[in-house]
Amino acid sequence: MPPSTPLLPRLLLLLAPALTVLALPVHAASALELATELTTLTELDRAALFGARLAVEQGARLGYIGQAAASCMAGKPHEPLTAPIARYLAAQLTKKELQAAVGFYGSELGRRLVQQENQAFVDGLTPGSQTPPPTPFSKAEQAQVDAFTRSPAGRKLITRSVMRNAGRDPAIAKVVMRMHDDCVPR
Repeated sequence: MPPSTPLLPRLLLLLAPALTVLALPVHAASALELATELTTLTELDRAALFGARLAVEQGARLGYIGQAAASCMAGKPHEPLTAPIARYLAAQLTKKELQAAVGFYGSELGRRLVQQENQAFVDGLTPGSQTPPPTPFSKAEQAQVDAFTRSPAGRKLITRSVMRNAGRDPAIAKVVMRMHDDCVPR
């Protein structure tokens, strides 16, 4: 190209290969990928394992099973629960609802809400918990939480308690029972 050619066309010719890459379609996340991300954002896999650990600990305290079983369960990772919980969520919510939920729970406000809800869950299951009360949401933040709660995704996840009912799913229960059986021989 002669040096008299204006700068912009020369830059465009040089950048054409890079601009072509930008024009390619972006990989759209599948419902299962979105549900997996939602499971991670909401820490539902960790909450499910916490409940299972607590049940085994209570059994050990009451003398139904040995303390070794409770220690074994305490060492179990949450990751085996991620996939079955994600499949459950993908079956309960539409892709659009999953996208909305990932958007909300991926935000700073959504992460704060998850922390508060998870702490309330732990406090509710552990008598005598001394957790200080969470910092209240501002009026604007509470309005955002309320708006999400009224959205189709929020109604399913929060109002209809899809998340709390996940433990009734046979695939999730099977993973929890496998963990339990590893620690509590019959």
